[in-house]
Amino acid sequence: MKVALYTSHHSLPFWHDPKNPYALFDPKAIEGWTCDSKNGVLPAEEHSVMPILNGLLALDIPGATAHVSIILNPHENTVEYGHRCWVQITTEAEEIDNDDLPIVVREGEVLVAHLWGGDNATYTPYQLLDKDPVEGERTPDFWAKFFLEKLQTTKERACKRARSKISEAEETLRYYDLIPEREKEKV
Repeated sequence: MKVALYTSHHSLPFWHDPKNPYALFDPKAIEGWTCDSKNGVLPAEEHSVMPILNGLLALDIPGATAHVSIILNPHENTVEYGHRCWVQITTEAEEIDNDDLPIVVREGEVLVAHLWGGDNATYTPYQLLDKDPVEGERTPDFWAKFFLEKLQTTKERACKRARSKISEAEETLRYYDLIPEREKEKV
């Protein structure tokens, strides 16, 4: 899955001020970069968001894109959290711009469909977990399975609602089929 990056959670497709992403995540592009941590300056690959980004990147869901608010600063070659690191997953954009970035918003209109994610009152995806993360939850495999489960649960709910609406629509059509059609005027 493509992973589109945003500098603020407000800029994600389904939030206050949707914008187009500033970049697509490419782990090779940040080789040699750094991040600040409690333990000092570390390689960017050791930033706590990397397992999340790599897990999303590993998900094999053609036609979907993950949108993540995380700051990869090419001017300083650093990775840093913004105010909130949120994830939203949408359908893939139908168009790309001259920089090969997806066009998610045009003239204030969001052009992708929402699949998962929104205001969850967290500051990082780790807060989506029921407890502090353990070693196994700091891997791309864990996060790929985590987000796949979220998507599958959302799909089940959405499809159940849609089937219910289809059933209601079919029932309405069946009732009104009892009434004869208007005769068309002959010319």
